[in-house]
Amino acid sequence: LFTGARQGEIIALEKNDINNGVVKINKMAKRVKTFDNDGSFKYELKITKPKTKNSNREVPLPDVLQKELKKFDILVKEEKIKLGMAYSENKLLFPSLTGTYMDDKNLRASWQKALKVSGLDHKKFHSLRHTYATKLFENGASILTVSRLLGHSSIKTTEIYTHVLENIKSK
Repeated sequence: LFTGARQGEIIALEKNDINNGVVKINKMAKRVKTFDNDGSFKYELKITKPKTKNSNREVPLPDVLQKELKKFDILVKEEKIKLGMAYSENKLLFPSLTGTYMDDKNLRASWQKALKVSGLDHKKFHSLRHTYATKLFENGASILTVSRLLGHSSIKTTEIYTHVLENIKSK
């Protein structure tokens, strides 16, 4: 919500991707189908380059998010202490409870649970990205700025969000 990052970009974030109040988005976690010699397959999580060249970007973090990330880091350290040797050492910003990469299905399930507990209607996780763009437009950001912060390969992609601009103009 505060960065406009895609789900796969969030899952791939490492602690060292944040520096001086800025998050560097330069990779993503992606579930890929791999085949064995016998023709069977399975899905594996791979860390890849971002979706597009422009997806490599730096996004400023609001103070409120920086404070929450510090609190979250403490929770992660507490989990690590509880699990001891069963915890996988990592550099991840958002590890699973056991220290591995968070599974995208689990992230979506947690998101839906949080919505339900909050009494909110179903929304896709990706809608956070749309809300980020909308808030930027509402606060006067240019379409070029929004496009760069979202990591779009073309400003044409960002134009999807410009319906917000029409609403702002009519006020």
